[in-house]
Amino acid sequence: MEQLQEWGHEIGYHCYRHVHPLSQSPWKRYRELVKGYEILCELGFPPKYYRPCHGFYTLTDMIFIKKYHLKPYHWTSLLHDWEKPKVSELVCRMERFENTDSVLVLHDGSKCAAVPDAYRQIPEVLLEFLHGGSYERQKESI
Repeated sequence: MEQLQEWGHEIGYHCYRHVHPLSQSPWKRYRELVKGYEILCELGFPPKYYRPCHGFYTLTDMIFIKKYHLKPYHWTSLLHDWEKPKVSELVCRMERFENTDSVLVLHDGSKCAAVPDAYRQIPEVLLEFLHGGSYERQKESI
C-alpha cells in the first residue's frame, strides 16, 4: 500500500467485511465501518474516500461518511475478473481504461466467483500494468 501511495494513488475504504448493507442492523453496520476505518488509520493509511459494499448506500453509511469526513466514491468500470481471466488478459482489460480517470473494480477472490486467491495475483497485475505498459512510458515522459 505504501508503494501505491508513492506512485500517487489514493487508498480508499470499502468495508471491513463484505456483506450487503441491508443484511446488518444499523448498529452492527456502523461498528464494522468504524472498525475497518480505524484499522486503516492505525496502519498509517487514513482514507479520504469511501465506497460501500455492493455499491449500496444506507443512512448508516451516510452518517459514517459525514462523521469521518470521507468523500463517497463509486467505481466506474468493472473488469469482469470473476470470469477468471489470465493475468495478461486482466492487464489488457485494465489498459483499456488508461488515462480515463476510471475507478476499476478488482475482487480479492474470497467467497466470491472471482479467481481463487486473486489477492495474490493482484499485485502482479498492478505491477505489470503500471510498469510494463504505456503508463510507465507516459510517466517517464513527464
